[in-house]
Amino acid sequence: MSQVSPVRGRRALIRGGASAALSVGLLAAFHGTAGAIVGGTEATGPVPFITAIEMLRDSGEFTFRCGGSLIDERYVLTAAHCVSDRDTGAVTAPENFHARVGSNDRLSGGTFVGVDEIEVHPDWFSGSELQKGDLALLKLARPVDQEPVRIANEVGAPGSALRWYGWGDPYFGNEISPRYLNQLDTTVTADSDCMGGTEWDIAEGDFCNSPEPEAGLCSGDSGSPGLQKTGGRWELVGVVSRGLGDGECATDPDVGVAVPEYEKWIDSHT
Repeated sequence: MSQVSPVRGRRALIRGGASAALSVGLLAAFHGTAGAIVGGTEATGPVPFITAIEMLRDSGEFTFRCGGSLIDERYVLTAAHCVSDRDTGAVTAPENFHARVGSNDRLSGGTFVGVDEIEVHPDWFSGSELQKGDLALLKLARPVDQEPVRIANEVGAPGSALRWYGWGDPYFGNEISPRYLNQLDTTVTADSDCMGGTEWDIAEGDFCNSPEPEAGLCSGDSGSPGLQKTGGRWELVGVVSRGLGDGECATDPDVGVAVPEYEKWIDSHT
């Protein structure tokens, strides 16, 4: 995931054609990165809400950028840093993104649709010493038929089971996203495990994810969903934000945005 430097100011809703494309590079693999699933396995069964987000590159081609979750027939939830410049926070124009919803194959299947609007949470680049509110909503160009994921009421206590989905790198430095969706089962861990005295530390509205040995998140998993099972149903609790490891993936805990903490903001824009 991309590192970011906090800047002040809120961002307004960005509509198609409202701004020029901003050059945003490939997700880098360095300190602060969490994105690809390391030590995971190919996803078992369909994941109807999973979304592969593509972005227009300087080459003129659309290529994979981040994961996301369909939370409404026309809205995808992802990470703010997936759709904004990592140095300035400026939001990339929506016409520079495509979304493929409901396919484990990020290159085929599902519903392929453009993006009309992007809304980034106002806490992102708000001047805080910590990264906060790493969330963005993508309004699709039209409604899709896939079933959205339900948002959980709360994140489970430390020790609670989690399942992450993503197309991230299978190992640090691979830099080639797998074609087929992967999953990883892990657990919520104590907030103190994600406090290292840096800007990447856990912030209000986040939770800490404890990877198993040689397993965790890496480049390319940004924006992807974390789920917990409640009453026999998988519900959305997290969005992949960042890691605390010094370069290597799956060596330190990762920070996820606690989606239930932002449900009022999500509801106000959907």
